[in-house]
Amino acid sequence: MGITINYEGRLKNQESLDELINKAISLAKTFRWNYRTIDLPENFFVHVKDVHVHEYSSPARGICIIPSDHCEAIKLIFDKDLYMSQFTKTSFAGPLVHKRVVEFLRLVEPLIKDFEVNDETNYWKTKSDEILYSGFYPLYVKNLKKLRVCKKLRNKIMKHFAEHELFLIRLKNFDRALNLNSSVTT
Repeated sequence: MGITINYEGRLKNQESLDELINKAISLAKTFRWNYRTIDLPENFFVHVKDVHVHEYSSPARGICIIPSDHCEAIKLIFDKDLYMSQFTKTSFAGPLVHKRVVEFLRLVEPLIKDFEVNDETNYWKTKSDEILYSGFYPLYVKNLKKLRVCKKLRNKIMKHFAEHELFLIRLKNFDRALNLNSSVTT
């Protein structure tokens, strides 16, 4: 389990796919993210809608973008009907990378009709940094409890971050200090 952004949608036509790939490449270069275009004669797809699972093979075309070494790829891979249903897990990359992934999806959104995004932190809907960081808070606390440090040190760290608002401020400063957004090179 972890923090995930699910997204799906359909393109209008083949030209829209070319436009999306070109825009995604441009954005990846701007964000200094690695990317790879995809053009496969056959690919296996799984489409889950409500409780129904539909598995099928189809030619696939699109792009995969790697926002961070600690984040799953943003996969904009479309089937022969120009449909795409994907997800990107950002748990280990942190809130700043998560925010950049959402910003990227917002920039390609106009090219995808019926674009639906389900962001487990609710940042997609709210654009609130506080909501974004609150979504990561339980994950950080859980991982901190798992750290194999002496009990005294772990308790000291937990006490230090006990105040939620103080934790959010320090977490933002910590992420900025690590400069997570520029850790990936092309």
